[in-house]
Amino acid sequence: MPEPRPEQLILVGSRTVALPEEVTITEWALERNRIQNARIKAVLGCTRMLSEVLDSNYAILHCSPDRLQEIWRRVLEVVDAIRNHLGPLLDEPSVVPRLEEARRETQASFEVLAGTTLSTLERHSHQLPNDGLTGMRKLLCVTIGKLHAFLQDTFGRIMEADPRSKFDRDYFLSKRFPRDVEEAEWLYRGVANLSDYVREVRRESTERILPVMRRLRTEEMLPTESAWKGLCEFVELLRDLTTKLNEILALRGIRFDEMELLDLYARQLPEKFNRLTALYEAGRDISERIKTSTSTSWAQREQSITDLMHVHAGVGAELGKLAGGIHDMILDLEAFLPIWHRSIGERRALVLYSSESSWDDFPADNRLPAETSAN
Repeated sequence: MPEPRPEQLILVGSRTVALPEEVTITEWALERNRIQNARIKAVLGCTRMLSEVLDSNYAILHCSPDRLQEIWRRVLEVVDAIRNHLGPLLDEPSVVPRLEEARRETQASFEVLAGTTLSTLERHSHQLPNDGLTGMRKLLCVTIGKLHAFLQDTFGRIMEADPRSKFDRDYFLSKRFPRDVEEAEWLYRGVANLSDYVREVRRESTERILPVMRRLRTEEMLPTESAWKGLCEFVELLRDLTTKLNEILALRGIRFDEMELLDLYARQLPEKFNRLTALYEAGRDISERIKTSTSTSWAQREQSITDLMHVHAGVGAELGKLAGGIHDMILDLEAFLPIWHRSIGERRALVLYSSESSWDDFPADNRLPAETSAN
């Protein structure tokens, strides 16, 4: 008699959930990443697009021609997304029996919708006709209602049958779930973009900050006007970086310790450059006063030269430390962001991932803004 198969467990948030007996972790992982998460993401994307035109029937029947044209274009985009993105994903079978049953039911609903509502809309051009607007308004009322019902039913079916929903299906089916997914993806994409920008800042810092820092440490002289001009141009990048850091700080989903660290960079980078600028200007001012002072004897002139050298050496050394501190902070930030980026994906069990889906087919301003990993 064959030995019973060991229970296959997956991690969902902080809990372990058992897969159906006939499903292995590897099979579910492949389906989850390639198909199931892509389906959920497609439904959420279509729902979000359609939500922009979920006006009341009265509003659609009496809105301005411009608003009617906007609704028409958006509905056609949703139709195209359901037909060409969501539809093919419903053709893929599932290894999970309950999910396969839900998929077949949804696919049957899709075929009915495609043969009626979608086909009716696809016969029309993207431009509304000048005459017969009353009939088109009524068609939009009926169409939007059917599209919304299909998307709601599809989301409920495939999420209720998802193995991850067993411990908390009410959360999956609640309005909070798509909101939480969207917020997590915005954070994930925002940190990815910030990481790319910091790499650019680090390259500029290597070209502008490091050479000046090295000269300051070896020559014990204030930077030349041309070198200082290069540093001043770099400050614009730091200002943009500070703005981007503050934008990330305003996003939801950031843990307290991450917020503190990011806030430290956002405050200290501009502070360090302000100190660098103030010290340079003070050193230049003292140097100019020493140079223009009237000396009545050789001893006084010699003392002036000595004082000038001390000013250059002292201020130059401090400028070198500040410049080095700025560069080191940028290096630290560059190293931290990819680690943080990975942790955002790894710790959010419900953040959706689709490495193979053609999500770029959706309009950029309507699709979910990032691909992330999920359990």
